[in-house]
Amino acid sequence: MKKLLICSMLVGALAACGDDDGRDGPITLMDSGTSPGTDAGTTPTMDGGSTMTEDAGGPTGACAEMVAAIPAAALPRCSASTVECINGCMDGMCQQSCLEADMTAADMATGLDCLGCFNYQVLYCADNNGCHDQIAAFNCCAEENGCTGASCPACNAEIEAVNTCIGGLAMGVCNSDLLACFPSM
Repeated sequence: MKKLLICSMLVGALAACGDDDGRDGPITLMDSGTSPGTDAGTTPTMDGGSTMTEDAGGPTGACAEMVAAIPAAALPRCSASTVECINGCMDGMCQQSCLEADMTAADMATGLDCLGCFNYQVLYCADNNGCHDQIAAFNCCAEENGCTGASCPACNAEIEAVNTCIGGLAMGVCNSDLLACFPSM
């Protein structure tokens, strides 16, 4: 599986990938906005020195491949106490603090901790629910511009397109992907 560094704007898209009425599962997710740069994290890029080429359909190459699922052996990455913390939150900043405070060790194979798992699952869900072109464009732009951190000014338009797409996902569409990061309740 290609490793991805996780994009900082993904936790900001919680409203699109969670359900804030609490009826569909043990975690209640709040809207924290979709402004780029408001949440901690890193930028998704591909390993392996792939090259980006574009054709009439958009970017191609390894940077444009579908986001792979987290291996089952790497899940869950968050603790039950983090679920309780998130359910006590009234906003997305509180939720992010809960995810960041989780003490579950990062998976040795993937390097994902709780926040990394959550961000990755947002990316995975979005990629599989209509946002692939935007995510591929961003990944390829970030790769082409050598972005490896939480900021990639050269790709602001691509980041905004990803945020817009994630923000347009149906409420609750990402619940099962996000819940995979947490122990069964």
